[in-house]
Amino acid sequence: IENQEAKDWTVFGNGDYKISYDHTIHQNGKTSGVIESIGPNVEFNALAYKIPADFGGKKIKLTGYIKTENVAGGWAGLWMRVDPQVAFDNMKSRGITGTTDWKKYEIELDLNNNATSIIVGGILVGTGKIWVDNLTITIDGKSLENAPEKKLTKPQLDKEFDHGSQITFTTLNKTQLDNLDLLGKIWGFLKYYHPAIAKGNYNWDYELFRILPNYQKVKNNLERDELLVNWINNLGEVEPCRSCKETPNDAVLKPDLAWIDKSGFSKALTSTLKYIQANRSQGNHYYISMNPGVKNPDFTNENPYSQMTYPDAGFRLLALYRYWNIIQYFYPNRHLTDKDWNTTLSEYIPQFINAKNELEYELAMIQIIADVKDTHANLWG
Repeated sequence: IENQEAKDWTVFGNGDYKISYDHTIHQNGKTSGVIESIGPNVEFNALAYKIPADFGGKKIKLTGYIKTENVAGGWAGLWMRVDPQVAFDNMKSRGITGTTDWKKYEIELDLNNNATSIIVGGILVGTGKIWVDNLTITIDGKSLENAPEKKLTKPQLDKEFDHGSQITFTTLNKTQLDNLDLLGKIWGFLKYYHPAIAKGNYNWDYELFRILPNYQKVKNNLERDELLVNWINNLGEVEPCRSCKETPNDAVLKPDLAWIDKSGFSKALTSTLKYIQANRSQGNHYYISMNPGVKNPDFTNENPYSQMTYPDAGFRLLALYRYWNIIQYFYPNRHLTDKDWNTTLSEYIPQFINAKNELEYELAMIQIIADVKDTHANLWG
């Protein structure tokens, strides 16, 4: 306890509630956390403690003690959430009501390698007062100190460009701009279609930085296409897909891959891309999943690079490529925007590469977001 607050604990919720720490009534130690309704406007309030999910294991268990007084119009309980959207339980189906003495309660949730953080605490929904104390977390029956190490994925183990892309752009003529436009489209196509990337075999952000130096040196379209074919072939053999079907003619929204035929690629590159499209990834994908219920896309395993407020030119180009391809493949209203989305990438490449400071970079990003005309997208933080 520091300055009458529990260190590293946070409070959230809505309504007239008071959070305090009781040094007289406690189950263990010297202090318990207290949530108490104090007015007519009551919804819920919760105490929360967040820890990084830097451990392995299959099951995570939260154990704690709760004492209640006159809980009504809702429930009291422990709560735990495994982010991002791995698992959640707030004891709603078995909540505590009325007045009860100290009692031990437990929550157990599944844990997987996608977890990045764990949040635990106590919650009061409705009126009344609760005391929460002696919370303990175990992983597969072991304390956090003895929990198994987390197995990092291949992309997570790739640290080569953690401190910078090492990419620079000295000039940007028409040919270079066209080539970067095509690279962004191929990079995004492979990201969502190639089975090896779907399996998480590559840090696809960093593979962009690996090909860019040689890509910038190509002298003509033939060299460019040969480089791209070799790059794709080195990702591994793509097995024939027996479940992949052609998009039905009456599909409301079809994938827009016309650029493959319109870009003037060599026969070898065109056939390589079309083969991947015909034998594309099916099922689970490292970089994309669907949220339960609504089934809108959840872009999993996308590193936010939050430490880079003004990233270098390579990372700025990566940000543009990532956003453009998200809209290209997953935005259902893309065809309703005022602009032809296929031309938008080449329009913004110079703005992102030439952004001289953090403000210019943010303005470029806000501008392309505004082109979509959807308020779900914005810059936060």
